[in-house]
Amino acid sequence: MTLDVGGTSADIGVIRGGRPVLSSEEHIADFPLLIPTIAVSSIGAGGGSILWLDLTGSLKVGPRSVGADPGPACYGLSGATIPALTDAFLIAGLLEEGQRLGGKLPLQTAPARAALETLAGPLGLSVEAVADGAIRVANALMAAEASNMLARRGVDAPRFRMVAFGGAGPLVAALLAEEIGIDAILIPPFPGGLSALGAARADLEGDLVEPVYERLGALDQTALARVTGNLQARAEGWIAEQTAMLAVTGTKVELAADMRYDGQGYDVTVPLDAAWLTGGDFARIRAAFHAAHRATYGHANETSEIWLKNCAPISPRDAETNHHPAATRGNCCLRGGAHGTPVRARSDGANLRPRSPRARSAHRRAGGGQPDGHHHLDPEGWRRRWCRPARWCWRRLG
Repeated sequence: MTLDVGGTSADIGVIRGGRPVLSSEEHIADFPLLIPTIAVSSIGAGGGSILWLDLTGSLKVGPRSVGADPGPACYGLSGATIPALTDAFLIAGLLEEGQRLGGKLPLQTAPARAALETLAGPLGLSVEAVADGAIRVANALMAAEASNMLARRGVDAPRFRMVAFGGAGPLVAALLAEEIGIDAILIPPFPGGLSALGAARADLEGDLVEPVYERLGALDQTALARVTGNLQARAEGWIAEQTAMLAVTGTKVELAADMRYDGQGYDVTVPLDAAWLTGGDFARIRAAFHAAHRATYGHANETSEIWLKNCAPISPRDAETNHHPAATRGNCCLRGGAHGTPVRARSDGANLRPRSPRARSAHRRAGGGQPDGHHHLDPEGWRRRWCRPARWCWRRLG
């Protein structure tokens, strides 16, 4: 499971077998995307998400954001007076007074406290209690969305690892993992820049679709071979066009079909061998669909008729080291109390010293920061190790 928490949103996705899960049922706002896209679910719970009270006086987080300018109140910029989630992080002790984001922008406690006071007064709570509550609300929003996403993708959470990135992803990773039952977390090097790195290094990939929409039992070998041949010819033409002026190291074409049981209202994307399609091996195609459906939803109906909606071609652990940063101690206020916590300084080029909480006696957390602006929590009850190259790996004990 991927968790990308930035300034405006928390984006959650699933990678299975080294490939991101695709979907043709995603949405942008209220508009459906009826083309294959990477299945990512987004909610308004980022560092800039606004903290506010609804008509009943309940504390809310997002979906509106203060944006980068003027940003959260703790930035201390002119006009930055609206409380945001980053202000809650600072007041709760997850971030440190004077800490420089990106090595440049110092965080300021006074304006963050003043902004949160606008909520604390009506609620009759302390500023620290409001900050604590805001973090809990944000974590609950992310947990609800993550649980929904994992359930839709047929994911057994304890069998998956969370990869947390973005400016705030590593900061909330442990809190979210404990909530949804994930037992392993990986923090990549420079997580604040991971999305940009991925965009720069990603392979060129294209998706083509050939409509079929026929019962598998009504198709014959000739029709299926014709559809497959059309797809392969189109894929070869697309590859030739896209690589005409690019130096590529190789190309790959994979075939898949969107399939469903008779009467079902949703599809399952099933990877298929080209030989099954050109040779009309319907038994293997059926078996592949049943297996994919069972893997996704936990059951299969092997006596039901199967519809083939369309075919599509899809273009294409590290050892532990003995790196242990030194630790000092600080204080934080999270989950209803003040706690001492180790504060760890990274020695792999990082020069930030974030402050991280221990929530009750069960959550001792250590922090590590680096110039891309990320900070992470290291919970008690987890085994932490330093992995090559320059990344944290955690696994829940017991």
